[in-house]
Amino acid sequence: MAASVLGGKVNVDVPVSAAEVAAPGAGANFVLHVPRSAVSNYAKDGSDLVIQFDDGRVLRIRGYFSHGENYNDLIFDKDSNSKREGFWVSDFSRAVSGADGVADSRGIGRR
Repeated sequence: MAASVLGGKVNVDVPVSAAEVAAPGAGANFVLHVPRSAVSNYAKDGSDLVIQFDDGRVLRIRGYFSHGENYNDLIFDKDSNSKREGFWVSDFSRAVSGADGVADSRGIGRR
């Protein structure tokens, strides 16, 4: 298992082709190998996080919100919006609201 991106949490490597992954019982870093700009929408469906990509793919992370907005982390390991690649960590603490459960316009993310 790879070293944790954010200390104290297990890394869950999410393949680009994945349609669904499940949150483990402990806090997890869900590492996506795409730039965050590839996401067209985030939605909350019950305790699941649903991510829609620009190319039409959909990823469901089952149980992502089971323990609150900040228990798990969503990490993009490629940030195409900067001059260098780097990690981008999504922060849903201010964004869980809106018609689909996530207000995308609330600036989800931190470096």
